[in-house]
Amino acid sequence: MILHPIVLIPKLVLLAAIIVVLVILHGSLPPDQFRVAVILAIVAFILISIIFWIIVLRTLKNPSSRLARNTILFSEARSADGFQVGRKEDTELVGIRGTAISPLRPSGTAMLAGRRISVVTEGSFVPADSPIEVIKVKGVRVVVRVVSDTGDPR
Repeated sequence: MILHPIVLIPKLVLLAAIIVVLVILHGSLPPDQFRVAVILAIVAFILISIIFWIIVLRTLKNPSSRLARNTILFSEARSADGFQVGRKEDTELVGIRGTAISPLRPSGTAMLAGRRISVVTEGSFVPADSPIEVIKVKGVRVVVRVVSDTGDPR
């Protein structure tokens, strides 16, 4: 699970608001009252930061909550040795024909079995909208080749 960077934005907004208020107060308060205002601002920032991180930690402990689903990236798949895997090997794609959506130089995107999939050729350039066929799948790497209109590989 990866914590989304957006969790830092509320703290930055709070810090910016405190700085703006202190800049405004700097010219209108005597020095001793301004020192008190600065101390209160620091205490308020620390307290609000602690409350914010308590909320974040509670969200992490309850990953099924709506807030957690919107702010945390989850990967369900794990390999045998515990490392995260982006997606499972799509071996059922071997032999499937589709169309290159983007030019494959040698990598690009193709439409295979109704899905947009990142693919790679054996090293040759394939123009967009060319008919292709999956010849090999190794891990998340899907290797394709061009097929002619008659169905024979070129």
